[in-house]
Amino acid sequence: MQSRLSGTRHAHVTRGDAMNAPERLASPSPSPRLRLAFAMSSPYAAARLPRPRAPRGLTFIEVAIAASILAIAGVAALEVLASSDAAGRFARRQAQAAVEAERALSLAADHIKTGRAIPDAETLSAGLVGEALDGCTMAITAADMNVRLMIPGASRDAGPREIDLAVRNLVVEVHGPDDEVIVRFERAVPLPNGGG
Repeated sequence: MQSRLSGTRHAHVTRGDAMNAPERLASPSPSPRLRLAFAMSSPYAAARLPRPRAPRGLTFIEVAIAASILAIAGVAALEVLASSDAAGRFARRQAQAAVEAERALSLAADHIKTGRAIPDAETLSAGLVGEALDGCTMAITAADMNVRLMIPGASRDAGPREIDLAVRNLVVEVHGPDDEVIVRFERAVPLPNGGG
């Protein structure tokens, strides 16, 4: 068909196409994928598009700082663990030493009551008292003393009476391997028959 005014030939447009023309003009712009596809079809497209950046890694300095922080925290944790272990060993040693000292005091008191000699020292071994006291020593010392006791009278008229009592003061000390005193107990034991 020829246009009457310009003498140029136009494509045939039907009535339905003319009615849809405003909708085509108002259609949304192409999607970003479609634009990327058109841009990539050109041989110079790679130079025009920004390249996607690879994920950034950690630098050596950042890794070194993180490693040093972890090392310091690890050393601190190990020191706390070591000190708590040493405190636990000392508590076990002290508890077992107290039990052994009480046993030795009772044994020495029985020896005094029956008139036998008391042992003066004993080396403790792991086989007898447990590994906490391995290498420790126990020393028993005795000193005779006279103790004056005031006993109230049996009646109101009678005054207090004084009694001299002969006792043997027992001292038990448990020493660690480096000769520090772990425990020290004392007990006064009356001598049989008032002395001797």
